[in-house]
Amino acid sequence: MKIAIVLPTLQGGGAEKTFITLGEFFKKKNYTIDIIIFKNLKDYPTSLNVIPILKPAERISRNFIKFFFRLYKILKNYDIVIGGLEGEANHIAIVLSKILKKRVISTFHNNIEKLYKTYKNRRLIFHILDHLLLRYSDINVCVSFEVLENVKKLYKIPNKKLACIYNPIDIEKVRSLSIEKVEKEYEEIFKKKVFVL
Repeated sequence: MKIAIVLPTLQGGGAEKTFITLGEFFKKKNYTIDIIIFKNLKDYPTSLNVIPILKPAERISRNFIKFFFRLYKILKNYDIVIGGLEGEANHIAIVLSKILKKRVISTFHNNIEKLYKTYKNRRLIFHILDHLLLRYSDINVCVSFEVLENVKKLYKIPNKKLACIYNPIDIEKVRSLSIEKVEKEYEEIFKKKVFVL
C-alpha cells in the first residue's frame, strides 16, 4: 500500500515530527510512505522519501496551476492521501483525492477556533472550505478529544467520520537518547531527577 502525507513544509513543530515518526514506523512495516511538501523547506531529517512540489522561492499563489498539476500527477500513484495539517493541506488533499478517487484522511492538530484566529486574512475562507470539504474526507483524525469536539461542533461532522488518535511516541528512540552522554553545559541540570514535558 502506498500512502502520501501532504504537508506545506517540514518546518515547524509537532505535526511535521509526528508524521515523520508515523511514516518511519509504517515504513518498517513495509508500507510505502512518502511525504509530499508544498515547498522544499525542511528542519527535520528523515529516512522517508520527501517530494517537494515547489522551490523555496516559488509562491503557491503565483504558481497555483503548476503546483496543482504537479501534485495531481504525484498523487495518482498512491492508494491513500493524508492531509497533514488543518487548512490548506487538508483542503488540497481532499479535493485531489476526490478527483483521483483515492481514500483521504484529514488531520487536526490544533483547536480550530484558536488556530484560525491567527490567520486573519484567511480565517473566513478556511472555515468555508472546512464546511464544504471535511464531510468528503473518509475520516477526520484529531490528536485529542478537545480538538475532536471542536471540529465536530464547528462543522457538524458525524461521529463515524471522526477519530481521536494521540500523537505517537517512538519509545525505542527515547530509550536510545536516554543513555547518550549529556553535553557538558547541561550536566548541572541532570544532577537531580528531571521531568521533561
